[in-house]
Amino acid sequence: MTNSENQYPPDDYVIGESYPPPPPGTEPEASSAVPGLIGSSPEDRWGRNAPAGLVGDEDYEDDGEYYEDDEYYDDQAIGDPYYYDDDVPARQPAFYIFIAVAVVLGGLFVFLLFNLFRNDNDGAPAIVDDDPAFHIRIDNPQDNDLIQVDEDVEVIIQANSNEQIVSIDLLVGGEVRDSARFTDVPADGVYAPTLILNFEETGNYDLVARATSESGATKESDPVRVRVVTELVDEQPASITGEVISTVNARIGPGEEFPTERTYDAGDRVVLVGRSAGESEWVLLDSGLWIRRAAVRLDDSLALLPVRRPTPTPAPSSTPTPQPSETATPEGGLPDLSPSNAALADEGATLRVTIRNQSTADYQG
Repeated sequence: MTNSENQYPPDDYVIGESYPPPPPGTEPEASSAVPGLIGSSPEDRWGRNAPAGLVGDEDYEDDGEYYEDDEYYDDQAIGDPYYYDDDVPARQPAFYIFIAVAVVLGGLFVFLLFNLFRNDNDGAPAIVDDDPAFHIRIDNPQDNDLIQVDEDVEVIIQANSNEQIVSIDLLVGGEVRDSARFTDVPADGVYAPTLILNFEETGNYDLVARATSESGATKESDPVRVRVVTELVDEQPASITGEVISTVNARIGPGEEFPTERTYDAGDRVVLVGRSAGESEWVLLDSGLWIRRAAVRLDDSLALLPVRRPTPTPAPSSTPTPQPSETATPEGGLPDLSPSNAALADEGATLRVTIRNQSTADYQG
């Protein structure tokens, strides 16, 4: 509809409506009419007395019926084209690749962030007491063992871990008394250092072994209590028993230079009657053979065994070769007698020997 108070005509015209003339002096210049365009003629330029039919369309008739298309006249109708079809453009494969990469990177970031907070403990090394792959124990001495004062004692330790162990410390009363450092992982994964202790005073002492891995994690063994006495009593056993923990060669002497007589396997029970001097790296079996101390788990203290020296092996003596003796050659002109036959006579009471002269000279006698 047209606002009657407005002196200017509307921008849009409705077919069949009447509109007031334009204000004086605003008449457009005359131009030739364009067929089919409302107000294209000089007299109808502003749509005055617009006919019911379209200008230039004599066949058009208004039947007065209502059509929905008649009122569909908005910005979309004369603006940019609008797609009404159901075909939606498909997403490109790069879109899905981008989504997948974003998900992976996001998950990785969350994982790293979680580990950072879990391992952050004010810089202190984590204690992995509950890690089943991290074990350490003291094999020798054992609980309630007697140790003589002012005598070196070998402390045998075994440890393994799910990561490399860099050091094993021996503590007495919380104080480090001896240590072992490692740069390589043993072939069997078992760290078995032998540390040395020496007690200057008698009393009871608790020994603890502590292993440290390359990440800084630590693990302590169960304490082993020993008793240090002035001297060991004479009633100490002449031998102790033990169990072989790894395959080991038994030799005739305490050293790799001695020949091997036999081999013991893990689980074999042995009886020990002595130990080598110094650091006691070798123990003597009741069979007279020596094996490495680290290959056997003792049922009692190693200090109870006396120090034994290897029996010197006699150097092999060469049997003198007898000089060949000259065979006497009979001189010419003498008889050469040799037995040619022997037989029993007189029902076996007499042995009759027949002598033959091999020479051309006659026998006289």
